[in-house]
Amino acid sequence: MKRGIEMNYAEIKNFDIANGLGVRVSLFVSGCTHHCKNCFNQMTWDFKYGKEFNQEVEDLIIDYLKPEHITGLSLLGGEPMEPSNQRALLPFIKRVKELYPQKDIWCYTGYLFDQELLSESRARCEVTDELLSYIDVLVDGKFIEELKDLSLKFRGSSNQRIIDVKQSLEKDEITRIFSDAVDAIMQGDIPTLNFEKNISVEEEDTDYSVNEDIGAVDPSDVPKVTLGCKVIICNRDGETKTYKYDLINGTLPKAVEVFTDCKVGDVIEMMGKEWKVEDLIF
Repeated sequence: MKRGIEMNYAEIKNFDIANGLGVRVSLFVSGCTHHCKNCFNQMTWDFKYGKEFNQEVEDLIIDYLKPEHITGLSLLGGEPMEPSNQRALLPFIKRVKELYPQKDIWCYTGYLFDQELLSESRARCEVTDELLSYIDVLVDGKFIEELKDLSLKFRGSSNQRIIDVKQSLEKDEITRIFSDAVDAIMQGDIPTLNFEKNISVEEEDTDYSVNEDIGAVDPSDVPKVTLGCKVIICNRDGETKTYKYDLINGTLPKAVEVFTDCKVGDVIEMMGKEWKVEDLIF
């Protein structure tokens, strides 16, 4: 069934832990004019790439979002905030919020929240303000290869910001979730730290130095790979894989030998790519 405004999409992930808090459904839209160096998704620069985002696809995502264990929806690309994509996404995002008000929406964009989406620019159009009103978290800024950092949470390069949209609009100033200082603390990286969805971290006038009252993170507390556990790894392309680290007929398979002595937060190389040990299931 045709929708009012045409848009294509590249991929849908119905179990994504790499692009936002919790387990998410992620929609990768087609079309992007940024053309970042070493973009992990260059095929999505083309607005015609992939398949048509029609009513059947919209209904499928709505169904994927239904289970209680799904935290929310993430929009990626491509570039969701290209004006034509904004117009196509608005009725869908509005529907998501009406059906699942308790689930959050994350959006990844190369456009800067304050300088381009809230100010006159080629990204801003007649639906931008309404679309932003339905978005909970915005990860803004282009991917910059020279600032690439695999240790960062939910972003690829250190220039990108994770913004609490509603708090920022209410306060008329940028309110960030996971500031650089918090990222520095997390580089352990302890996945069991559960950040509440709307806890904001102010960048100014905040002392992040570790003191006796707070206590330092003990490296020995970082979960390590042991026999029998499942190892969840992800890369900056958004791919996620799970391996069982265990003996088969008394021998450790070569495919999982790379995880020996690894702990959560470690970066390994497999299949020609860098992967981060995101979590362990015991």
